[in-house]
Amino acid sequence: MKKSRNPKNIHPPLANYVHQIEINNPMKVLILSGQIGMNQEQVIPNDSVEQWEIALANIKANIEAANLEVTDITKMTFYVVEPIESSIRGSILDNFFAGHKPCMTYLQTKALANPALKVEIDVEIYK
Repeated sequence: MKKSRNPKNIHPPLANYVHQIEINNPMKVLILSGQIGMNQEQVIPNDSVEQWEIALANIKANIEAANLEVTDITKMTFYVVEPIESSIRGSILDNFFAGHKPCMTYLQTKALANPALKVEIDVEIYK
């Protein structure tokens, strides 16, 4: 069974996509669209670290909407336009995961879909 979902406590999709698709058969699989640093009021702060924190909050809201937890995350891919100091990234992720260690990929790119965006994060969960 496949279920598409756009949680109400984050911004609506910016184009023709959904924030997540959950698959149950027999393993539960949740794939999120790239989550960005836009809050529920559709505000994108200029600061990369703020965008990073909002994107993680959006990820958490998506995961909770699927009745899962952050500790269920299997893989994350980070796309950034401006590098974020590794100690800052590490501190934020340590707080977000509280000891959980998923697979991760961190990529720096020239641009994302909107010039205001500096961070986008993909998430996959297999449970």
